[in-house]
Amino acid sequence: MILKIDNLTKVYGKRVILDQLSLEVEEPQIIALVAPNGTGKTTLLNIMCDLEGYQAGKIEILDRPNTDRHIFAEMTYMQDNSILYDELTGMDHLKFIASMYHKTQQDIAVTAHLVGVEDYLNKSVGKYSLGMKQHLLFAMGILPEPKVFLLDEPLNGLDPDSVINVRNILKEMAKSGTTILFSSHNLGEVVKLTDNILFLHEGKLKSEKDIFENKEKWTLVVEAVNPLEAYLQDHNLDYQILSPHKIEITTTQDLLAQIKNFLEEQNLALWDTQKTDWDLEQIYLDLFEKTSS
Repeated sequence: MILKIDNLTKVYGKRVILDQLSLEVEEPQIIALVAPNGTGKTTLLNIMCDLEGYQAGKIEILDRPNTDRHIFAEMTYMQDNSILYDELTGMDHLKFIASMYHKTQQDIAVTAHLVGVEDYLNKSVGKYSLGMKQHLLFAMGILPEPKVFLLDEPLNGLDPDSVINVRNILKEMAKSGTTILFSSHNLGEVVKLTDNILFLHEGKLKSEKDIFENKEKWTLVVEAVNPLEAYLQDHNLDYQILSPHKIEITTTQDLLAQIKNFLEEQNLALWDTQKTDWDLEQIYLDLFEKTSS
């Protein structure tokens, strides 16, 4: 098991940040952790790395308790730039990481070129822009070639070219067997990197299936919509008529089969059936606007 979180609970004062949160990851993949700022994304990542305590639950990473320091031989965590030392150079930071993970100067050079930090590695970090600091943090995270890579808002402060480069590097790492879990509040960038998205909502992780109770959205092209509309109303199913011959239905696989049987019994032709992707932006707004209102 790459990652197992079981009933994790974190409370600040009277506020429940993480509420019996659970997650299992068995195969290498890219997972996006999505929520507005201030909802517990960083807290969850910090707890996973044993940087914060928690009240209840259990965390295992690579089949070891998250308190086992040996985990960090195979896991890295890209935090925010508060961990950087202004008086040291970027090269100083990378040399320190290299010494901890038995990497060579050549490894540093390859990583620096890949990320695009060569031009300012010998400058003190205090003179770096936000984007330059993000580049350095990312380079520090990938230099050890981890099996598990955690990232907290890795795309903050990056220009479009840098975002594309980071995205491509992460995809290549995933292909090579690295499990990547990154937090973000930017859905537009998230969907370009992965379709494995978890929303952190009211202290729990929710996938699309969790949110919609395993329902899917289907577009049916039929001979006549009206008889089908009456059937859907009788069975309290969500639908939207798109045209006299096209209707969008939100339902489970089992109920979709029943709908098809109904059409056949009524001698109504079903000309086409297409699965429609959920609108992730609408999911985000529905979840978090309701929470804040």
